[in-house]
Amino acid sequence: MGILLGIEFRIAGINPSYGEQRRTVILFGFLRGLVLGLAGITVAGPLFGAVFGLLSAAGLTISYLLGFAPTQDYEAESRPHISGRKMLASLWRAVAVGIAGIVAGVLNAPRSYWILFGLKLGLAAGTVNALVGLFSPALEGWIENLPERRLGVAGLGLIFVGMILQSIQYWIVVFELSAR
Repeated sequence: MGILLGIEFRIAGINPSYGEQRRTVILFGFLRGLVLGLAGITVAGPLFGAVFGLLSAAGLTISYLLGFAPTQDYEAESRPHISGRKMLASLWRAVAVGIAGIVAGVLNAPRSYWILFGLKLGLAAGTVNALVGLFSPALEGWIENLPERRLGVAGLGLIFVGMILQSIQYWIVVFELSAR
């Protein structure tokens, strides 16, 4: 998703014509839905992932065509601020993903668990959309103005944090085995 967002922001920065913008919005809405579908396959199986991906793609594309694409809210190098438009866009995207999750869950196995699962997916999507929209421009501005040495140290710090986070799963297994 992050790679798609970066490519979409780059294309939007070139300032294409309206027809190209419309095609780009449709393409990236569809691609994001496919990524969500692939993630859904790992969580709930191929049938859920396929339905979830296609419905998410349709829902996200429709919300983007209604004017709620991430590129329409992006303000390069701005301070974090919440606007009604950003929150409404996050809400629309969350609703699209949530409905896709509910429908895919009901078609996959009609139990109340799947409805709750779809609602959780929508809430997670809306929260991530809101946080990315809120903090990405400020983070980008901070990184662009960071001296090279500090940027290198920050990168090294990120590598260490990633290694620690990756090792947590193994430490949990070690502690569970030692507790037995």
